[in-house]
Amino acid sequence: MTRFTTTVFLAMLSISTFPLSAQKKRTTERSVRVPFVGCKADGQAGPEEAPSGEPIVVALPADLSGKFAYYKGEDGFGLLAPKGWNCFEAYGSNGSSLFVMPERIDSERFFSGAQTEFSGPAIQLSSSIGDTSGRFEVARIIARVFPQRQSFVRRLIEDTDGLLNKSDVVYGPYKTDKLVRLNRNTVEFQTPANTDGLGTMSRLRKSAQPITGVIVLTGETPDAIHLSVRLSPNQASLAPYIIRRLETEIRSAK
Repeated sequence: MTRFTTTVFLAMLSISTFPLSAQKKRTTERSVRVPFVGCKADGQAGPEEAPSGEPIVVALPADLSGKFAYYKGEDGFGLLAPKGWNCFEAYGSNGSSLFVMPERIDSERFFSGAQTEFSGPAIQLSSSIGDTSGRFEVARIIARVFPQRQSFVRRLIEDTDGLLNKSDVVYGPYKTDKLVRLNRNTVEFQTPANTDGLGTMSRLRKSAQPITGVIVLTGETPDAIHLSVRLSPNQASLAPYIIRRLETEIRSAK
């Protein structure tokens, strides 16, 4: 066993019950209709209007059935998130990122050069494309938690004439992250409060609340889908259902 895989294995031994996959269902679930919320987008080809859509059907406990909405931009995967939040999607040749949070999102700030980072409740769903400029983010993710795909990282360092150097890549998981490897291409994670980890490999900054989420590699290239979820303490029980819905949607798209 390599040092990398040993570290991952030890991290997995300290799993909390943060992912739905590690929990027993606390109550009977039923199929409920969740309202669709279209998200405006902006990026390389200019602004895009929010799409319209029909409510989606999701299996939820009865006491949570009215707490969610389904947010989606024109392209890519949608996102289950607390009802009444705001959303915006940024996109480019590297991929896209869907942001959902309680406060109004100033879309102009995303492209003004100012730092746009969030320390409060927020959800970010990013898709990085492995055969475009998104491949650099894919490489950084693979180096952290997908040791069996590290040939992708090595080839990228060799073939990009210094655009990605060995010094740009850190191998092995963050020391404080808790990981659950669901399969070869899917890792759920929790980044504890006030620490850097997979959860802060996003625009979510470390704060007094932990960040939970999942990373999924898709396709042969591969692409990387990275979900980071930080909720207030009174909404923390919603996070596993947000993660599970995305995992279901990704499986359905294959």
